[in-house]
This record gives sequence, C-alpha cells and structure tokens, in this order.
Amino acid sequence: MINELFARYRVPPIRSSDDFTLYCTDVLHCAVRDGLLHVARDGRPSKWKGQLGFELLEAVEKLQARTPTMTVTEVIKKLKTDGATAVKWGKELDLEKRYYDARKFWREPKRLMKYLGIPKNSQPKNSQ
Repeated sequence: MINELFARYRVPPIRSSDDFTLYCTDVLHCAVRDGLLHVARDGRPSKWKGQLGFELLEAVEKLQARTPTMTVTEVIKKLKTDGATAVKWGKELDLEKRYYDARKFWREPKRLMKYLGIPKNSQPKNSQ
C-alpha cells in the first residue's frame, strides 16, 4: 500500500532510512488529508449523537414550531430558563453548539428511521 501511495504522490527514489521515514509520514499525511485513509478517533462517541441529541433536536424544533419568529439562540435560552425544560437543559454548557452537533448527526433520513422505529442495520443493500 505504501508503494502505491509513493507512486500516487510521485515520491523520488529513497536513498536512506531517514528519507524513508520522512517520506512515509509526508505521504500518509497527504493520504489522510485527501480522504484515502481514515484515522479513527479515540474515545467514546459523543452523547449528542445518541438519545440526548435526538431529544434536544425535538425540543428545539417543537418550541420553534410554536414560536416561528424565535431564532435557535433564543429558543435554547428559553429551554435553559423555562420551568420544566430548565430541569433537563439548564445544566448543560454550550447547548447551542451541541444542538448543531446533534443536528449534523441526526439528518433527516436517520431521524425518519428513528421516528418509524426502523433498526439501523435493516437498510436494503444495493444489488449488483
């Protein structure tokens, strides 16, 4: 695989092991940058990609449906200070940023599948 990357990025002939190490790091960096390789992140997945993020999206959208003139920032401030919702969302820091994280993850198709109760792995595979 490294030889294919060397050919792709036109690496000159390697003369020493120091050159090899340097070129390897450069080529691997370019491959990750260009999307040819994926580097896995360490740590557990964000809680905003789970049920809590889904509930935040629902809460914001429900309140925006009732008051369409409110911006997302205003809706989130209201969620953090308004009675029953303040119990759940009042203690969360940077909730607006978390809303956008959750919205990015829970795009419409995923949201629709969750509403309909369709399991994640039941999507039809492309037949060739």
